[in-house]
Amino acid sequence: IVRWRFILLHKITAYFQDTIICVSDYDRKLAERYHIAPSQKLITVHNGIDPAIKFLSKKEARAVLLAKLPRTADNPSTPWVGSIGRLVREKNYETLVRAAHLVPNVNFVLIGEGPELQKLQRLCAQLKVNFFFIPPTGKDYQYLKAFDVFAMSSIKEGFPYILLEAMAAALPIVVTETGGMPEMIQHHEHGLMVARRNPEALAHAILGLLHNERVTKTLQSESKRMLKEKFSVQIMVTRTENVYHQLIGA
Repeated sequence: IVRWRFILLHKITAYFQDTIICVSDYDRKLAERYHIAPSQKLITVHNGIDPAIKFLSKKEARAVLLAKLPRTADNPSTPWVGSIGRLVREKNYETLVRAAHLVPNVNFVLIGEGPELQKLQRLCAQLKVNFFFIPPTGKDYQYLKAFDVFAMSSIKEGFPYILLEAMAAALPIVVTETGGMPEMIQHHEHGLMVARRNPEALAHAILGLLHNERVTKTLQSESKRMLKEKFSVQIMVTRTENVYHQLIGA
């Protein structure tokens, strides 16, 4: 009922709009499927960021995060798998927690807050995993280099900025096949992609990135190259300006 109510509201507002910018082809095709607006009104302009975004170094980022974690996390030889996002159902961090249960001797660090926090904490206690939660600061992208692998286990996404930031940080990436993420990460080209709600597949991908340095380095360089070529803020601005110019000309 809630979904169809929002679809109806979108259809009503779309009637008064000349053009609708979608952040991914996935969203555009979804709007077409539900007949939100005629296809000629819908256009895709991917989100973009500055590829030269400044990050803390691995050492600096870990030092800041370790100050917020228990002493059990302070082991220089232990790899870190991390994610950043709202703790809501759409992000499906339960799958990441269950994957952590299948990946021994690794610290999992999640920066975020939301209504799913207590549920996730109970699951971590039940599974006895090294999974740590850190409240967000508003500029959490700067800590990305603290992670050896960046993971997202979402079941619903648009075109997430945090994934673009992870690409800019040249991190090894594993994500679920949902929303606009397949437009950002091609499997075995710029990162790894697994099915949704599959902890075993996610754990297998994480282990592969942690233990195959040659493949990991290739994926890291390719994801950063992809970001520069297709998802820079300059490209996003130019394409958005083109939409306005076309409307003014019309």
